[in-house]
Parts: sequence; C-alpha cells; structure tokens
Amino acid sequence: MLIRTRSSIWMIGGFIFTVYLGHLFIWALVVLIQFLMANELFNLHRRANADKKLPGFRNLNWYFFCTAMLFTYGRFLSQHLVNTITTNKMLYQLVSWIVKYQMFICYSLYIAGFVWFIVTLKKRMYQYQFIQYAWTHMILLMVFAQSSFTVANIFEGIFW
Repeated sequence: MLIRTRSSIWMIGGFIFTVYLGHLFIWALVVLIQFLMANELFNLHRRANADKKLPGFRNLNWYFFCTAMLFTYGRFLSQHLVNTITTNKMLYQLVSWIVKYQMFICYSLYIAGFVWFIVTLKKRMYQYQFIQYAWTHMILLMVFAQSSFTVANIFEGIFW
C-alpha cells in the first residue's frame, strides 16, 4: 500500500508539473512519446541481416518520420511561430514563407523520399524493401493520426 501511495503522489505531482509548464512542454512530451513509439515499431519488423545489405534504409524510415512530423505539426505551430517572431524582420519573412509554402515543402520532401526509396532498390531484396516501405507508412499513419488529434486538443486548451 505504501508503494502505491508513493507512486500515486509522484504521478499526480508529475501531471500537475507538466500542466504547469504549459502547451509547448506538453506538445514536446507528446513528440517524445511519438518518437519512442516509432522507434519501437520500426525495430519490430526489422531483420538485421537484411538491413546489413541495405545501407541507409533505416535513415529512410527516419526521413519519412521527420517529413510526417513537419506535415502534421507545421499546421499547428505555424500560427504560434508567426505570432511570436515579430522582432526580427528577416526571420519573420523566412518563417512566413515557410508557413505559406508548408504543404508544397512537405510534398517535395515526400517525393524526394520516394525517389530515394526507388534509387535504393536492390535485386533479390525487392519484397523485403516494399514490405518495409509499407510498414513504415503504416507506422506513420498509426502514430501521427492519433497524436495529431491529441496535439490539436492541447493547443485548443489544456482542459477542455
């Protein structure tokens, strides 16, 4: 009973502290959890001996992860970034340009990743590579679909 009481106090205190730190810290916590989930799922369907024959294929998974993160969170953070960066004129113009063309940038990054995937195809490894490609996209769909709703709720208000 004593262990459960201490654990409960630590969890309640951690929750209150997290809420006290605000929206961006809670968002960063969600991103950290998202990163750990993706890492675990990327390693779940991996064959080490096949990955040795495909140098850089693990980097492609993380490239798609970063592209999906830019696509998903670019919409949420764009409003906050433009509003907070008003003192430096050049930085304000750069951020405004990125916000304006965010969808085009994400599309270009995804197409570049797809070309990278096509260029790295190797004979006798096609099936494994396409399975990994599909696995990567299913992981991204599962991880980002649920967390984007969570982040949207966080930026609407911590308590709803």
